[in-house]
Amino acid sequence: MKFYMSYWSGGYQKKPSEYIVDLHKLSAHLILKNYGEVHMITDSNSIDSFKDIKFTTVTTDLDSLPQNSYNWALGKIQAYRIIAEKNEPFLHLDYDVFIWEKLPEDFLKNEVFVQEQENNIHALYHLEQLRINLVNNYILDFNIDKSYNMGIFGGNNTDFIKKYAESSYNFSTDEENRIAFQYQNNCCHFCAATTCEQYYLYQASKYWNIPVSVLFGNESHLNPKGSSLLNIDNNKCYTHLIGYKNDPGTKAKVYKKLKSFKLI
Repeated sequence: MKFYMSYWSGGYQKKPSEYIVDLHKLSAHLILKNYGEVHMITDSNSIDSFKDIKFTTVTTDLDSLPQNSYNWALGKIQAYRIIAEKNEPFLHLDYDVFIWEKLPEDFLKNEVFVQEQENNIHALYHLEQLRINLVNNYILDFNIDKSYNMGIFGGNNTDFIKKYAESSYNFSTDEENRIAFQYQNNCCHFCAATTCEQYYLYQASKYWNIPVSVLFGNESHLNPKGSSLLNIDNNKCYTHLIGYKNDPGTKAKVYKKLKSFKLI
C-alpha cells in the first residue's frame, strides 16, 4: 500500500502558511516512521514550501486545476483520480491527521475505507440551499442524510475510487452547477467542499453498492466508542485536529511534538 498527501494552492488556504507546512511536516514524519514512504501531490505554486519535508516523491500534477475555486476539496478529488489511475492500493491523509502508530492491518485490506461516518449533516452542509438551485444532480439523493469524514481515505478497490473521483470531479466543475455551489458556500465556506468530497463519496458507495469501512464508530476497526479527535499528548494511534488546528493550545502542542522529533 502506498501513502499520499496532497496540497492545492487554489483552495481557500492558497499558498501554505508556515504553520500549514509544519503540520505537513509532522504528519509526513509519522507516516514515514510507520510505513517508510509518503508521496506528495501538489502544484508549482506550493512545491517550494515543502522542500524541507522528506517526501518519497513530489509531483506538481495539480497544476492542471484552476488557481481559484469556491471548492477547496477539488485538489483532493483530483489527487484521488491521479492515485487511483495507478491501480495500486493506497491511503491518502489530510495534513492535520497524525498516525502515531500503524493502523490495523485488516482495516487497510478493505475495498474502501474512511475515518468515520457522519450523520445528520443536511443542516451542517446547507444541502437544501444546494438542492433548490442545482441544475445537474448526477447521482445525489437528497433524502440521504449521511456523509463520510475523509481525514483518511483509500482502499484496494481502485476501480470504484476512480469512478467516484471522476464523477465527483465532473459534478464539482459543472458550470451549470456553479451558482448552486456559490449559494451554498454563502452559508458556510466549507459546504461545497464537504458536499463534493465527503457527501458524494457516501452517495457513490450506495449508488454503486460498494462497502466502505470506517476506522471509528459502528463496525470500526479501532475504537467503537471513541472519538477520532484524540488528545495529541496521548499519542493514541490517531489524531485528526479538524477545526481545532488553529486553536492556540493545539498549535503549542503541535510545535512541542515537532521539537520532540527534532523537526524544527
